[in-house]
Amino acid sequence: MSIIAVVFIVAWVFANLKVSKEYTNIVKQKLEMKWDRGDRIVAEKMDVDYTKLVFDTIESRDRSSVLYAMHLFDLIKQDKLTPEVRKLISYKADERKVSSLGGLFESGETTLVPETDDMLSEEVLGKEVQEIMSLDVYQEVMKGYIDKVLVDETGDTETSKMEVAKAIGLMESHSPLAQKLEELLEDESPEVSKYAIESAARLKRREHVPGLIYKLHNPLTREDACTALEKYGEKIVGTLSDYLGDSDEDVGLRKEVASVLARIPTQDSADFLAWELAEDNEDMDPELIDALDRIRSGKPDIQVQEEIIKIKIFKEIKKYYQVLIKFYDAKSKAKKVKMSEQLSENLAASMMNIFKLLGLIYSHEDIFRAYQNIRTATKDSVDYALELLDNILPKEIRDVVFPLIEDLPLEERVKRCRILLKTFPKM
Repeated sequence: MSIIAVVFIVAWVFANLKVSKEYTNIVKQKLEMKWDRGDRIVAEKMDVDYTKLVFDTIESRDRSSVLYAMHLFDLIKQDKLTPEVRKLISYKADERKVSSLGGLFESGETTLVPETDDMLSEEVLGKEVQEIMSLDVYQEVMKGYIDKVLVDETGDTETSKMEVAKAIGLMESHSPLAQKLEELLEDESPEVSKYAIESAARLKRREHVPGLIYKLHNPLTREDACTALEKYGEKIVGTLSDYLGDSDEDVGLRKEVASVLARIPTQDSADFLAWELAEDNEDMDPELIDALDRIRSGKPDIQVQEEIIKIKIFKEIKKYYQVLIKFYDAKSKAKKVKMSEQLSENLAASMMNIFKLLGLIYSHEDIFRAYQNIRTATKDSVDYALELLDNILPKEIRDVVFPLIEDLPLEERVKRCRILLKTFPKM
């Protein structure tokens, strides 16, 4: 008899699990994913590096003939000089500035750039140019020219420095001339810095990493520096984590480092970001949470330490409760009006952080399916979102999250928040 009972119980449990799973799937079907992270959409839909190279090529025509030629060679080298791109960049400008670097190689009257139809085979041209650039005599000539440009204090060398920075990036990473990039990275001109940053990203020499990190300070070079550091990949995650965790560094720089780590979605990156989140620095929290969310949205298999995240979830919910209670308890009407101006924005930001944190330890897709439908704010969408969360969140989390979502009068919501605050774990 006991064996029959056990079999019956097991069958009953199995049936319940199956029904529960099927029910959850039905609820998910009712909840559409309404948007994705903007950075993911851009990365999936657009080759940013290629687009940037094409626009830089077009722009360089009016700056310098040699800079333009190097961009064309770059497109050839990457096998991206397609007929469509040829047509786009072959438009003749009325005037082109003659390059100072061009004077090293040009004599007499020459056309600045040959017609693309008259060019050598792209494959042959690419190989021949690369061979020339690797010759000792070329390196020696360039060394003398680079030294001359770098010591020139006339203030009229921006274009020359841009050409030099671009040329170094087209060389082999072991070229001794690559050392000159450090000085170019420190140049005050954003245009020179941009080319130096791009070349550093190509060569991936470790000695350039500190210079690239400090370029994150400047809004004009920040995005280029982020992209360059991302291309180094996981080999610099440890170095980035040193800057992230250095309390003596500028907070703004550390926030940007968190963003770079998010672009290198490895388990180590997630671990370093989570450990920094555990330090409980409110100035850093939004960027750290967003960085971890970016990693999980792209690679849901990466694990984030549950204990750290749960503590942070409770802290963020507690902060939400306290903001709401403080607003409700305000006696002065003028004070309440002033607080209400920021209330909606503050609560929305806090709610987003709570759901980003939930997505770090539970199904990221399901959590954000629910969040997006809560934001839609129709009765059906909120009800289905609550049903989904009820099936994926443990009771201890549900009990403190649901009062933020359920359709309650302000007085009732505040009352429940006060009661729940007394039950919060000590942190």
